[in-house]
Amino acid sequence: MATATSYIWARSPFWYKIKNTNLTSLELEIKIYTGAKNAVWAGSPDYKLTATSIPDGTDAVVKINVSPMILDFFKSEMNDGVYRQDADQYGCIWVDFRYTEYISAVAQPSVDDLGYLAFNGYLNFKDGTQSNITNPFNDKTGILFSNRKIIKPMDEEINLPINPQYVEEITMFSNGDQMFHSSPTTPTDSWEHIEYFNVSDNIGNFQARVLNDGGIWEASGCSRALDSEEATYPIDNILIQVKDVVTKIEVENVCERKYTPYKIIYLNRYGALQDLWMFKRKDEALKVKKSTFKRNILEVWNNEDFSITAHQTDVLDVNGVTSVILNSGFYPEENNELFRQLLLSPKVWIMLNNEADGVGLYPVTLTSSNITYKTHLNNKLIEYALGFEYSFSAIQNIR
Repeated sequence: MATATSYIWARSPFWYKIKNTNLTSLELEIKIYTGAKNAVWAGSPDYKLTATSIPDGTDAVVKINVSPMILDFFKSEMNDGVYRQDADQYGCIWVDFRYTEYISAVAQPSVDDLGYLAFNGYLNFKDGTQSNITNPFNDKTGILFSNRKIIKPMDEEINLPINPQYVEEITMFSNGDQMFHSSPTTPTDSWEHIEYFNVSDNIGNFQARVLNDGGIWEASGCSRALDSEEATYPIDNILIQVKDVVTKIEVENVCERKYTPYKIIYLNRYGALQDLWMFKRKDEALKVKKSTFKRNILEVWNNEDFSITAHQTDVLDVNGVTSVILNSGFYPEENNELFRQLLLSPKVWIMLNNEADGVGLYPVTLTSSNITYKTHLNNKLIEYALGFEYSFSAIQNIR
């Protein structure tokens, strides 16, 4: 039965299992929805399944993998380029079950099993299986990212995906001084179980710190002078308290002077959007595909002559796709997991923010299909080159 921490990681099989003596079959109804959690069964089911039991020792068991049905309901997108969770954009949903056992082919009273929370994430093989009986990953969902070191450009914001149901406090520091403190609000609606804790480096700005602490900022010549003198204190450490455990996140602020860093945003293993910065060289290419045909250019009305400037081989249709190869720059070995999750992600975007490339968030497909993990022992310095292809045609052809 569902508890306060009953999660479904929908990219991995979730087995709904019922075991009983003389169980011959099971009828399972599934209700998938967003918003507030239902206290009782409400409305019609989205799916209604019937399965026959199989022997299990002296009993019989029915096992149904419900993950494929749940995956259709997620909206893990960045429709407006903003990290948010709401009724139009969400990576977690409620799932209710109602089952009817048939004991010796006789229907028993229906049982409601409500309040499972499904994420658009997955388990690793070593995590084991998940079901309504056992779930090995329930107590690890406060911090919805795997790395404990964030590497970003000096003047860029920090986006931390967390589950506010478990995260009690977030505190940020710069050179040992506390810059920011917050206690997330307990979630009620389904989408609120993923919160993107967005902190700009402007938190190092004196005015921003005053306003963030609930103070009143009065602009004056002196305050403007102070603000310009003490403009930035980049966040370099973050403490996140989950229950009684405090996790330290180190932040490295990189000043890249030669290349333009590019931010890659992808759906990580927890079903949350995560940033990964590529700091070094970028190579861009255009792959064109065209359809051609042969045409007769003979001008019978012009003394059987033809123009030598006319195309005998003509183009029926032509379009192309732009691809890029991005180099990561140097990363610590413990951040190899980020690149692993990027390669396994179904949703990836790139943020462009310069005059040459344009400005905005664009969908991309990762074309690199394999990666050889680098280590400090074997490679000394760790960096990766990854290929991406824009997920749209160079010529707009939406019909």
